[in-house]
Amino acid sequence: MMVQLLFKTAFHSFLNRTKLDAKRLETQWKKICDHEKRSKERNKELLKDFERVEQHAALLAVKTERLKAYKVTLTSRVVLFEFSITQLVD
Repeated sequence: MMVQLLFKTAFHSFLNRTKLDAKRLETQWKKICDHEKRSKERNKELLKDFERVEQHAALLAVKTERLKAYKVTLTSRVVLFEFSITQLVD
């Protein structure tokens, strides 16, 4: 009788610990899943930001090339204008 009581007590104690461990593991798993979900959302946002920056950089590169072409054109016009003025003065 005493052995059965000890066994029952030990078994219930084991079950309680097992349930507590299961609950702790479940809580940890939920935290991990939440963290992963937040990380995925953050990564999506970072990718969007990166793509936006890439597009902006490409646009700036196009504008820079256009400005360089304008500079060449204007510089040649200035040179021609200066040449014309020197022709008129002489």
